[in-house]
Amino acid sequence: MESRADDLTHYTHPIFRPREFLIPTPAMHFVRESITRCIYTRQPGMVITGASRAGKTSVARSIELDPIKGRNGIPIPVLYSSIPSRDQTTIRMVLRNLCLAADLHITKGDTADTLSEMYFSYILDQSSDSGSDAALLIIDEFQRLSPFQLDAFAELYDRSERYHLDLTTVFIGSYPDCRGLLETLENPHYTHIYGRFFRQHIKFKGLRTEGDVRDCLRQYDILRYPEQGPTYTEFFLPEAMADGWALADMAKDLWSAFVAHTQGLGIQYWGMQYFISTVNTLLCDVLPRCGHRNYEPEHIHECLHISGILPDLVKKRGD
Repeated sequence: MESRADDLTHYTHPIFRPREFLIPTPAMHFVRESITRCIYTRQPGMVITGASRAGKTSVARSIELDPIKGRNGIPIPVLYSSIPSRDQTTIRMVLRNLCLAADLHITKGDTADTLSEMYFSYILDQSSDSGSDAALLIIDEFQRLSPFQLDAFAELYDRSERYHLDLTTVFIGSYPDCRGLLETLENPHYTHIYGRFFRQHIKFKGLRTEGDVRDCLRQYDILRYPEQGPTYTEFFLPEAMADGWALADMAKDLWSAFVAHTQGLGIQYWGMQYFISTVNTLLCDVLPRCGHRNYEPEHIHECLHISGILPDLVKKRGD
């Protein structure tokens, strides 16, 4: 079967550029609507948790690429930062990381007060430049923070109130890694943190039904590359599309294979990154080799195995 699998130019396709390749899912739509509601009602923040590779960071990237609009129709500036693992658990470390994520010039001698002032000025500049009276701060991998370090975000919120800026902070974390921190924050000692940022809690889940899988596969059949070129499916399987076949036709087989592949693990949803890895391997390597109407369940299980889903989920269950 003719395909682009052996054509080196096909590696320029968006599916090989993870930061640009985003497939909307029901869970992503729900999270976006929840964050929008949080902003519109001027809530200080919220928390989103979910299993590793479920697609949480993809939500943040999608909002960066397509910012939420305020009630006045103006896009709200998005400030994103991922928390690294560090030996020091100080507020200064948090503020330093925020400044680095914003490409601000800092020095080793900058104090926490200096860094806080610098970063808040950056938030104000972003808001002013956009013409918005609000800003959205997204903190990824928050489970790496200590309760004490979260005071940095409370301070930023306090400052925003003085400047009549609606600052919403969304924390994203991996579960069960963040469970201990969340339980600690329920202690009355941290009421000022929990009440502001963690009372609204969304549990992010991946694909949960055959219908979810079908909706995602349809995106491959609709999206085009280049913009006026073939669909993603047609790009790799030109003859299949000409034959009246669509990748969405595989939804039932894919979901059945996933259920069988993870049987006994207690897993009820398919993490988005595992799904994307499975489908991309099918589309780029397996289907061009075996034919779009000649694949067997073993081919799908092979792609599921390549995605790394089984070893990772087994590890998570043992945590």
